[in-house]
Amino acid sequence: MSVGGSRKALLVRQRAGRRPGRTLRHGPLRIVVVSATDVRDQRLFKQLHVLEALGHDVSLVAPDATTRDFAVTTGFSRFPDEVFGMGRPAGAAPTGEEAPPLPDRRRRPRRMRPRSVVGRLLAPLLRTLTARREREWVRTAIPLVEQATPDLIMVHRLGLAQQLLGRLRDTAPTVVDLHELPKQLHTGDAPIRRELDTVGLRAKRRRAIRALARADLVTGEEPVAAHVKAHFGIAVHELSNVMAEPPVNDEDAVRSQAAHSVRSRLGLGPSSRIITYLGFAQAGRGLELLVRTIELLPSDHHLALIVGSTGARLREVIDRSPAAERIHLLDFVPQDQLIDLLRGCDLGVYLPDPPERPHAHVCMPTKLFEFHAAEVPMLVAGDQGLREFADRYGGAAVLDRPVTPESAARSIQDLIQHPQTVPPRRPTPRLEDVMTSILRALGWTHAHAGPSPA
Repeated sequence: MSVGGSRKALLVRQRAGRRPGRTLRHGPLRIVVVSATDVRDQRLFKQLHVLEALGHDVSLVAPDATTRDFAVTTGFSRFPDEVFGMGRPAGAAPTGEEAPPLPDRRRRPRRMRPRSVVGRLLAPLLRTLTARREREWVRTAIPLVEQATPDLIMVHRLGLAQQLLGRLRDTAPTVVDLHELPKQLHTGDAPIRRELDTVGLRAKRRRAIRALARADLVTGEEPVAAHVKAHFGIAVHELSNVMAEPPVNDEDAVRSQAAHSVRSRLGLGPSSRIITYLGFAQAGRGLELLVRTIELLPSDHHLALIVGSTGARLREVIDRSPAAERIHLLDFVPQDQLIDLLRGCDLGVYLPDPPERPHAHVCMPTKLFEFHAAEVPMLVAGDQGLREFADRYGGAAVLDRPVTPESAARSIQDLIQHPQTVPPRRPTPRLEDVMTSILRALGWTHAHAGPSPA
């Protein structure tokens, strides 16, 4: 399908589906957020926390962490003990236990290996049955939302919005947060998945557009907003995945952690150089490249991998490395201690492998904002979202692809020896201001509204 040729039809559908004139009442709001993940989702929790801090009555309708049935959660004044990315994620092994190993990159990815005849015949039926179960599961959230009598409904991610908005559009104004660019809206020439033919992709794209048309407002990261507007003419309100002012769970504990930076935890002196990666130990994150890179750097350069638990593949790569003594694995910390932890670093790095999914190029990972808040300079790969972050907020140098251990080592040395070459940092938006601007786009006023409604 030609994107340009279909744009007019898509816009007609969008305008026909959108309900003009629906605005929010003034004063404190009763806001219901619907998500397929619970409060341990870092992006989700930050928004819940900020909306509650602004004086609104906020409820989350999401699967329970134990039963996986939809349930209502309230009270977001403090961070949960575990936050995805900042604590042990659901399903991951605790520190000291084995996590599922990274796939052997010498093998073809499973979805790219030829299927058996039986597998090809059964695949459509299995997808249909899975989609039907998911629809029934999601429908259990609808009564919980309606019982809350919300003034505003916020739905996280397009897939959930496609299943909910048709039923909830008469309940209250709705906002859909895309997070990253949905694969259905990717406009590159490469296929998104092997099993999707052109007809299937067209159908998925039409359903995605219809879902967005039902929403009163669509939000997404800056590069996502620009992409969707440029290719489909749909206005997307920018919602940066910026840091929120962290609530203090335990003042004494936080104060005692202030001196516990990466440098002090590793017992390294001021002459040592610390290059740091923050995030999950997943395939495609460039961790093996970082291990090979540190081997090319001087002996006073150390690599800190804040990854929590690791798989057997990464452990094997590190154990075989001649620089193994200079590679340090650290567990995640609560978010209210994260900035203090990162401030001991000399350089933050994120050099992922080229994404197998083309739409993954268009994203601004949370880790970029976390290094930025800690005032740690960064080296990032030249993907669209990473490059746009560097251009917009500074504090990061961009390494063009293809990225090799040699090119990464040269760039790291240059940045550490000449830190002035890193573009100066520019302030990111405050999440409080971003969330307020979303409400104001729907006609709401009184940012700091006071007590929550009864």
